[in-house]
Amino acid sequence: MTSVRTGRSIRVAATLALALVLTGAAASGSRALDLEEMITTGGRVPGPELRKRIAAAQAHPLGTRRNPVRAAGPGGQHAYLARLHCPDGPRPTYRRVGSFGSGPYKSIIDG
Repeated sequence: MTSVRTGRSIRVAATLALALVLTGAAASGSRALDLEEMITTGGRVPGPELRKRIAAAQAHPLGTRRNPVRAAGPGGQHAYLARLHCPDGPRPTYRRVGSFGSGPYKSIIDG
């Protein structure tokens, strides 16, 4: 009997927690977080400013300090690099040299 009550209590608590989360998300309306924006900038640059910075960066070659490839941290960097292929087929080799400081999106540029 106790385990049945405990199970119900857990379900009720979980349902209430979910309702609170959904209420908060609905209340935020247009201020809802953009997942891509959070991933690419770590939340450092807000939406309108981010779009402005992306437009300015696109005037420069992709992969340069002024237009770095946006990836979600080291895991995202490895995933991006793993998808690359040279024109003749093989994958390029790479190694991390170090950090090059803050980039146009206020996140660290690795090289």
